[in-house]
Amino acid sequence: MIRFVVALYSEAKPLIAHYGLSLVPGPFRMYSGEQAAVIVSGIGKAAAAAATTYLHTKLGEPKDGIWLNIGIAGHRDRPVGEVVVAHEIVDNGSGKRWKTALPNVSLPQEAVVTVDRAEDHFKVDAAYEMEATGFYQTALLFSPIEAVQCVKVISDNRVSRRHQLKAKDIEKLIKARIEIIIPLAEATVELVDRQNKERSTTNEAGHPKPPLKWAGGKRWLVPHLRELWTPHRDRRFVEPLCGGLAVPLGLRPKEALLNDVNPHVMNFYAWLKKGIHPRIRMENDSDLFYAHRKRFNELLGKGEETSQEAAELFYYLNRTCFNGLCRFNSKGGFNVPFGRYKTINYQKDFSDYRAAFSKWIFSSTDFDAVPLEPEDFVYADPPYDVEFTQYAAGGFNWEDQVRLAEWLSKHTGPVALSNQATERIITLYEELGFDIEYLTGPRMISRTGDRTPAREVLATRHM
Repeated sequence: MIRFVVALYSEAKPLIAHYGLSLVPGPFRMYSGEQAAVIVSGIGKAAAAAATTYLHTKLGEPKDGIWLNIGIAGHRDRPVGEVVVAHEIVDNGSGKRWKTALPNVSLPQEAVVTVDRAEDHFKVDAAYEMEATGFYQTALLFSPIEAVQCVKVISDNRVSRRHQLKAKDIEKLIKARIEIIIPLAEATVELVDRQNKERSTTNEAGHPKPPLKWAGGKRWLVPHLRELWTPHRDRRFVEPLCGGLAVPLGLRPKEALLNDVNPHVMNFYAWLKKGIHPRIRMENDSDLFYAHRKRFNELLGKGEETSQEAAELFYYLNRTCFNGLCRFNSKGGFNVPFGRYKTINYQKDFSDYRAAFSKWIFSSTDFDAVPLEPEDFVYADPPYDVEFTQYAAGGFNWEDQVRLAEWLSKHTGPVALSNQATERIITLYEELGFDIEYLTGPRMISRTGDRTPAREVLATRHM
């Protein structure tokens, strides 16, 4: 079902007539039928957000519904009656921006600016209105980015002022463009169906889950990052501290440069790309664990850390050790103790990873030695700004946090950076010009055993 959110009843009437919708009693003017539902929010972004939430609750549909915000907008130069689709939505008050994922339609694309009061002086070349940001950020809670669209019909400009508009004029404007609006809605349905089919196909055809247990893994963050990534999905994805690969395996970029300073992690991924069928014995047994740990460290001491045996042993140790930690002592030896799992499912067929990694490049170096291209999409998730940061022999201290943030701030392409929301991290990121968003993430592994949710910061630039 296609869900339309409009501010005015005069904007809703042509949609109600087209789909043959019936009134649904409730706090909002809502109309529903077999193919579509329309809700009249009233003016303003808060009203639009509330109406969007109500419509989702009322329909109770799964998380893939189609959402369209339809309405009038003012523009400096575009002619009255022209239909534009938003490629970017901007909140004038906060400056926050959202990039959209557009279907394949031949409509003019325009930035849509949401203001708190009706605008007569159009400062930038954009469509001005009052509801889009409230609608958009709320609808994204319920559906993927490609399922949420914003379409505006130009109602006034510098020559034809909004004060001349009456309800019947707005209804005529929307009605005259209904044959443009409906195909856009249908194209959005086709885009979502195609994306769902591609996701289903790639799940079956070789996009596996992260192969390692990983402290601070970011699988939970992937839906948030996907909203940022989708408009840039044709770029190369770069993660200079890739760790457990939760993000690239979740986003599935065509091309990727993945780096981590931990050479044993990257050696394992390199062997997955080559193709590996483990030959070592793998059981959830403490004696076997400590024997394999001793053998792994012997290989490191002999300079054989890039061997297939070392890769197989690293996988076994990771799956069997305490909490899946990856910790090395000052001499570079793996020193995590035996874990406490009742059962462990060891993977013996890694063939899917070979296909998934075919166009991905793996490296192991310090992050600032990663060769970036100007247009790369870069995501970084450094170890939390806390005491426990010993994920490699050198650790990751405050100086490294600063160095990473400064390095990323110089990149000209899109950047996303996540971390625990400590006061000094927030100050650092804000001073370097990052846009800040706060999220609540699971604290899956901690030194003290505290697994209460952690407040995280998602910092972005050039999005």
